[in-house]
Amino acid sequence: MEAHCAVWEGFDEGFHYGYVQLLSTTGRFPVLGRDTLSREIWRAYELAPVSHYLQPFTKAPVNFGDYFALTQEERLAIGCCPVLRSTRAFFGCDCYVRWPQC
Repeated sequence: MEAHCAVWEGFDEGFHYGYVQLLSTTGRFPVLGRDTLSREIWRAYELAPVSHYLQPFTKAPVNFGDYFALTQEERLAIGCCPVLRSTRAFFGCDCYVRWPQC
């Protein structure tokens, strides 16, 4: 499977993914206050620009507003702009990510 989109483009995309991930791996629905996002999702937040709403709660290097204010050269310099980056290590599938405006 291959997809070309910005990871976590919407502020709650990681939570949508986490919902489906938990359902597919455990066969049950998430329980509010008990279940959390997987380690893989939290790690992905550390590698990609995120919504300014999420940045204070993650180790995201930059938010989308700051990211889009950078030049292409600056984006490349901070390491947030590979043309394609495999997410197999994080999600266990052959998904690919195209960073926005690279």
